[in-house]
Amino acid sequence: MTHFTLPNLILLSVGSIVSYDLGRMFVDDKFAGSSQQTVLDMIAKLKRAFDDSLDSLQWMDDKTRKAARGKAAAMREKIGFPHWIHNDTRLNEYYQKLSITTDYFGNMLSSLVFDMDKNYADLIKPVDKEQWHMSPPTVNAYFSPSGNEIAFPAGILQPPFFKADYPMAYNFGGIGVVAGHEITHGFDDTGSQYDKDGNLVPWWEAHVVQNFKSRTQCIRDQYSKYTVNGEPVNGNLTLGENIADNGGLKQAYDAYKMHINEHGEESELPAVGLTTEQLFFVGFAQVWCGAARPQEASRLLLVDTHSPGKFRVIGAVSNFEQFSTAFNCPAGSPMNPQQKCQVW
Repeated sequence: MTHFTLPNLILLSVGSIVSYDLGRMFVDDKFAGSSQQTVLDMIAKLKRAFDDSLDSLQWMDDKTRKAARGKAAAMREKIGFPHWIHNDTRLNEYYQKLSITTDYFGNMLSSLVFDMDKNYADLIKPVDKEQWHMSPPTVNAYFSPSGNEIAFPAGILQPPFFKADYPMAYNFGGIGVVAGHEITHGFDDTGSQYDKDGNLVPWWEAHVVQNFKSRTQCIRDQYSKYTVNGEPVNGNLTLGENIADNGGLKQAYDAYKMHINEHGEESELPAVGLTTEQLFFVGFAQVWCGAARPQEASRLLLVDTHSPGKFRVIGAVSNFEQFSTAFNCPAGSPMNPQQKCQVW
């Protein structure tokens, strides 16, 4: 069990109760300059890369391909933070009915009532498409199937995922793959059931659905062979995330190639001993470095829809021919298997 000191508890509470107030301070301190525009430019290239890749999908017919292009084009992106948090009047109005005192427990109850009242009030209002489902400092990202939107809070637009003055090879390998991952969620085993307007309606031709399922079976079988503490990864539970990891890696790589075509080749980092292509893959691998106690690792196998970080990396790059080329992996080796799974 984790034990929090009182100052840590208070900090956690501030982050959850007045997340937009705290988020504004975080954004002003950590997300200034050209960061937002750089990420927007990267996402534009990622969407172009996805659109270009559709032509090579022999398992998809022209009608479904056209619909997929329409959905990708309609996908909205939210970068960093909701801009209204810099409007003092609106920020004060947002928290007008929240009562904060020196009573810690009372503040927690007040926050719960505030959130519940706001949720009930929203039920009778038109859908606010500018609403965020994560606070600005959150180190995460999401795709909303019903909103057909992707969001990247300022918290994840930090090292090791991204920094505006890092080599773009590293940035595309880091936040670029994350962005491609979220875009691909719109076309995974769940997201593919929602159309460009976020409606849960069939928009694929029946035979294309079967082709898609055949492709995803390869991913399911591949990840089910990975083990942690002698226990297998659940290829069914993690299927959507694995599809997104594989698709995101390809999109980010192709988008980085677009960046090079527009801006020229980047210089290699001195003393690092990596080509820019190798740096791209290192950037991808770096963001999933982590450790867990055996008991926690076993628990996550049962409840986490993501594969363990190690296999998020190994699984995706071993399916990607350009990785094998960049690191000269022998044909038939574990990182360059003869059978490679590909969906998007």
